[in-house]
Amino acid sequence: METCERMEVLLSGFVDGELEPDEREQVQRHLEQCHPCALRTISLFQLRNETAHVQFRDPPLEEWDEHAKGLFEETTRTFGWFFYVVAALFFLILIGCWTWRSFWQNEWGWLYAIETVALLAGTACLLAAVLRRRILAQKTERYRDIIR
Repeated sequence: METCERMEVLLSGFVDGELEPDEREQVQRHLEQCHPCALRTISLFQLRNETAHVQFRDPPLEEWDEHAKGLFEETTRTFGWFFYVVAALFFLILIGCWTWRSFWQNEWGWLYAIETVALLAGTACLLAAVLRRRILAQKTERYRDIIR
């Protein structure tokens, strides 16, 4: 007798008629011997029959307009972050170059260098943390496709 775990994987395909003939036979034999799997199959058939007649409505034009506005806002926010990151990196590079020149031309250059390196490192760490958080949040946002 096939295991219920293996059959669980095949039941949906069985209900939808997507199994190969030998797999279909295996499932039928299992269902004759296993009452819980037979009940599960009956509920899957009922679910398929109930959802077969569901019709989705076309959203009104106002909803499409709101969606377009949301896309525009998301796009401009994305570009805004991109330009902010590029400008911040450019600024950090300029400060780094200025510090490097100060280090060699000024007797207090080592103090400026330490101060600037600390500032650069702190800013870079904060920027990396914010970017990482935004990227992870965007990837794991469970409700991003839901229209509110």
